Parts: sequence; structure tokens; C-alpha cells
Amino acid sequence: MDIIDVCNPLAPEFLSRAASWDATDLIVDDGVVYVTSYTGKLTVIDIADPKAPVSMGRVPVVEEDAYGVAIKDGYAYVGSYEFGLSILDIEPLSITKSIGEGKEIGDGYVVATNGHYAYVGVWWLEHDKLTPRAGLAVYDLADPAYPTQLSRLATPGTHVRDIVSHRDWIYMAAAERGLQIVNVAAPDDPRFLATLYVDGEANGLALDGDLGYLSCGNGELLVVDLTNPGLPEVLSRLETGTYTTGLAVADGRLYVGTGEDGARAYSLASPLRPELLWIHDTAGQVYNITPDGRMLYVADGSAGITVIEVGKGIFGRPRFVDRLHTPGRAISPIVVDGILYVADMSGGVQVFDVGEPESYRHLGHVTEDICDIAIGEDVLVLADSWARTIQTAPLHCPAFSPTPVHQQVMRTPRVTAGPAIPNPFNPRTTISFAVQSAQRLTVGVYDASGRRVRGLAARHFPAGEHLLTWDGRDDRGQAAAAGIYFVRLQAELETVTRKIALIR
Repeated sequence: MDIIDVCNPLAPEFLSRAASWDATDLIVDDGVVYVTSYTGKLTVIDIADPKAPVSMGRVPVVEEDAYGVAIKDGYAYVGSYEFGLSILDIEPLSITKSIGEGKEIGDGYVVATNGHYAYVGVWWLEHDKLTPRAGLAVYDLADPAYPTQLSRLATPGTHVRDIVSHRDWIYMAAAERGLQIVNVAAPDDPRFLATLYVDGEANGLALDGDLGYLSCGNGELLVVDLTNPGLPEVLSRLETGTYTTGLAVADGRLYVGTGEDGARAYSLASPLRPELLWIHDTAGQVYNITPDGRMLYVADGSAGITVIEVGKGIFGRPRFVDRLHTPGRAISPIVVDGILYVADMSGGVQVFDVGEPESYRHLGHVTEDICDIAIGEDVLVLADSWARTIQTAPLHCPAFSPTPVHQQVMRTPRVTAGPAIPNPFNPRTTISFAVQSAQRLTVGVYDASGRRVRGLAARHFPAGEHLLTWDGRDDRGQAAAAGIYFVRLQAELETVTRKIALIR
């Protein structure tokens, strides 16, 4: 969004610019601009000083294509071609923003904390636009409202996919550049220490004492000796036979995300030779896993958060507990004192009360495009892919109050879905589902990246059982490629997802 001074119509003067990607419409009300977008969000910008506009955050309104906005009597009315009219109370919008924002650095992707320092793995450093270059940025969070960038260090490669802070070292899973280690004993002067190259792209990382577990895109799981961080050494290799993503270690187990193949648990009774205990299929694409006691919170992409209870003992079997819907793509979960925070990409940070198993409550959200999350000293640290920096926000407090008037309630299933038949299929499959009471449903088919391929329905359904068929074609009538897809049934209070496989 550009702000232009037109006091002299013959000589308009550019004043400033504010980020408002994919804008479709805007309106100004009492010194605040409200901007709708193709991504279905409402961006709120304070223009009290037209030369220095301040983003107040973004509110998810509909799944996509918000085309118009009007303001009247404290409410925002947002129009969408597919989802009709949404009404939001704009009075609380000023408190949905974070409490602090760091200096723009580039495409920050992952974040870790240690004391009052935050460490951000950057995909593309802001000062080096001509050549893709990954790096590390270090922030001082002594005053969370004003994160201070202390330093940044360019590192080999173009991607940082995971980051762990331990003592005076930062460990980064750096895709094709393997495991990278940086000494941050002096936060204002980080020193690159070592690289451990791998055969496949390094995706996920977890530490257990002086051992590191590194997941690779070629299906290998590496056990690495980090006793001397300057000389990391591979001690053993495990072939998983699938693409591996995020890792976590807890209670003698190693938990491994395997993308579309769900979540796995390995016994660490012999730390150098992890032994497979179980595989649990999920509805989406697993990015990261966070253990908390006997519960696992699995970031399952467009399917939200899958909650799994792990049985007692090393060999305890998993049990599905619940699925928590999020409006974006769940990437990274973290639990603190019974509160679950989810980095949900376009859905910002989604917050749930998980203190009572199987009685979870959605508490609210913080806006922006958040791709990773970490806990500092009584503060959330968010990797903001939209503002290309970090944000800080308080732990659960009124700042997380939901803003839409039509606040979602996350319990009491009102929509159930059966399996797709046939599955795998070619060229068509039928999805069966039932609604408890008459309500509006939006049903669509999405690919593994979360992009909608085909809309199947967007209308009211009476109570009872229903069938919908997908003919394997996209919205343009072209045959979809073979692969994994997800049927998403979005109701007024919840979303149900089913995985399907199209073969050719």
C-alpha cells in the first residue's frame, strides 16, 4: 500500500509504503486503513503519521479471496465471492498485534532462544539480494518490546530448516549444506565453527546431551557426536525409507516427522541405534512434533494439529486423541504450562488450552505469517515471514483474544467423514460424510502444499449423510497429476480432512 500526498493534484508526492500483499480493496476509518487480500485476510495499518505507517497485524477472515471491505459502527464487513459476508468487531484489532518487532533481516524461517537472546535462521539475508545466501541473525530480548539486532552472519548455502541453541553454540540444519555450527559465546560477534556435510538435505535436528540426531531428505537419520562442536562426527546411520522432517527427543524416545507418511517413534535404549517402535498415520503432512508428558502435538500442515497419546513405557502404543483445526498451515507447535502455541503460517499463532486432555479450547490468535516459534524469558518469539523479521508477543494473555465476531468453538464434532472409496483411485473417488445439524459446508480438494485444486461444494447441507464425488480434475477441468491430495470439509465450527491418493 502506497500513501501519496495529493494536496497538489498536479504534483502528487509519494510519502510512504506499507506491506499489504495481494491487496484487493481498502478503506480508511479514523486514522486506520483496513485492507483485504486474495489470501482472505484483513490487514490493519495505523496511518496516524502518514509518513510512518505502522502495521497493527492481519486477521484471517476467510480461506481465500476477500474482495471488499466496509466499516460502520465499530464493525468491519468483508465480502468474499465464495464465503459471502463476514462481520468482525474492529474494536479489539489494535491488541492483536505483537508487542515488539525486530529490524528487518531477510526471510527468517526458524528461531531458537537461549536466555534473553533469540537466534534466527535466515534463508536470504537482506543485505545480499543478488546471491541467495543463508545466515544467522542474533537479537537481544532484554526489552521484549524493542528486540535489538546484535549481529548477523552469512553462512554457506541458501536455506536453514531447523535451529537449536545449546550452551555457546547454535546448530543449524542447513538443507544441502548439512549441519552447520556457530559459536555465539559473544552474541555480538558470532563465529562460524564447522560444517558436517550429508548426502541428502538436512531438514530436522534434535539434541540429546552431546548427541545430535539429524533428519535428511534422502531418508537417512544420522546420529552425530557433538562432544567437540568444532569436529562433529557421524556415529551411525539409520535408513528410514521415507522423507524425514522435524525431530524431538523425550523420555527415551526419538520422534520423527515423515511428511505425508505421518509420525514415528524410535526407542533410544541404544542411542546409537534407534529402534522403530511405531508409525502413526495422520491426515496431513507432518512438519514438526512437540512432546509434552504423554501427549504428542503433531504439526500436520493443512490438517492442523494432531494430538496423540503415547502409552506407558518405552513400548507403549500411540492413541489418537483429537485434531485441532487451524486456519493456516500448522508448522511448529510448542507447549508451555498447558497452553499450546502453533506457528500456523498464514494463520499466525493459534493458541489452545490443552491443560485438560480431550477438553481442549481455542483461546485466540496473534496475526501475521508465522513460520516458527520459540519461548524466551516470559515472551513468545515469532519468525515472521511476512514482515521478514522477528516479532515478540506475551505469553497467554488478553493480547490473544480472538477478534472475529464468529469465534470458532473447537470441540463437539458436528461433521464426520468416512473414508474415500476407492482410495487409491483413478479416475474418480467418492467421499461420504454426515452432518449433525443443517449447516453450511465448504468442501474442496487440496494438494500437499495446501493449494486448492478443486472446489466440490460451498452450500448448506441438511442434517444426515451425504456423498460427493471428485473426478480427478482441477477447477479448470484439467486432469490433476498423480499424487497425494486432501479432501477438506470446512464447517461453521470445525474442519475435517481426509487423505486420498490419485494414481495414473
